[in-house]
Amino acid sequence: MLSEMQARRGRMRVKLQIQLAFAQGFIKPFLVKQQMRINVMRFGIVRFKFDSTFYLLYAFGKIPLVAQHIAEREMRFAERVVKFQVVFSVLFSAQRTLLAQENSLRDVSGTLWVTNKTLNNVVAFDAATGDVLTTIPVGGMPIGITAPKGTGKVYISNEDGNSVSVISKATLSVITTIQLGAGTKPHHVNASADGRYVFVAEFGTNKIAMIDTLTDTLSVLTASTSPTAKTHAVWVTESGIVYAANTVINQIAAIDPLSNTILREITVGVSPSEVLVTHNEKTAYVSVRGENKLKVFNLVTGEIVDEIVVGTQPDTLRLTPDGKTMVITLRGTPAQISIVNLFNHLSVQTVDIVHGTMTGHHWLSNNGRYSFVAVERPGGVAIIDNHAAQVITTYVYPGAQTDSRPHGVFYEPLNLETNFE
Repeated sequence: MLSEMQARRGRMRVKLQIQLAFAQGFIKPFLVKQQMRINVMRFGIVRFKFDSTFYLLYAFGKIPLVAQHIAEREMRFAERVVKFQVVFSVLFSAQRTLLAQENSLRDVSGTLWVTNKTLNNVVAFDAATGDVLTTIPVGGMPIGITAPKGTGKVYISNEDGNSVSVISKATLSVITTIQLGAGTKPHHVNASADGRYVFVAEFGTNKIAMIDTLTDTLSVLTASTSPTAKTHAVWVTESGIVYAANTVINQIAAIDPLSNTILREITVGVSPSEVLVTHNEKTAYVSVRGENKLKVFNLVTGEIVDEIVVGTQPDTLRLTPDGKTMVITLRGTPAQISIVNLFNHLSVQTVDIVHGTMTGHHWLSNNGRYSFVAVERPGGVAIIDNHAAQVITTYVYPGAQTDSRPHGVFYEPLNLETNFE
């Protein structure tokens, strides 16, 4: 049994170390449900048990666990009984900090570009606050959008207009419109890593429009050996190889854009929507809309290595920087996204978005913490914390709401964000 003096001295040391850690910024209070156990005892006291699993405070990064040091240095005795009044203020402060973090976008800055397929315009939001920076009219039924690196321009595919609108970020206006031809139905877009080229999938043909961003001149790539294929989406690897998701024939294709040569075609399943290729170019992820699945392919062998049902009509794919999580928009009703854990074996968690009836496209913050998801009817952009699998807030799309259908999304950070882990 501890003497009263020993107990008082232990409590004071714990309190002083916690206050010092707060003051020096070494820790962030974080009440992790799986990491803390509080046993409410009689007589108005709380007992904290510290071991290899349960901690009161967690120190992020490479800094040692403060609570673990307390456990080792100050809590060597069996269990420390601490008066509730001593720790209540710490707990309350931690809870308030956690709530504040949940309702703010940590390490997010820059511009969120969003198209609206019924209002025929593009809105630029302040990514951190949701403030509307500008609204710019474009062509008929704008779908995809990208802001290629170093160009000072934004490119929008107009499906009904069979064109690509080019916006100057300096003037915030359309400076040119590139005509792709009748029936081309330009759809998903992507840009090369260096920003030199924009690639536009033509959903009315088996072609890809390739735009040189220096001159805004147009070339056309063949995306499939089958003339009946409809090219829904395009992906560009870091080495410059272009991948296309081709519906009707249910394949993905790898294309060399310099020689306009199809390198290979792989059958993937009914109605592929998007394809995403990893940095090492050995793995391809494909959203297969007709089967409600995410499929994983080995690009060395061309064989499927894994698959999982993710929800109704999976569409756009975004991979977190650590390669462990895939975020997928779903084109069913109600509005939902799926967060897929890729580590060890595939598992999926679905997030409901109550603001709208269906999702459009999406983008991730640079650190992978947040998803920016276009939501239709009423129009908006849902901001989702991928760690918590929860909607934090929704930015309302300006203009008519009853038939507002935001669709394409591109996030352009003001500066490089920090890792959220």
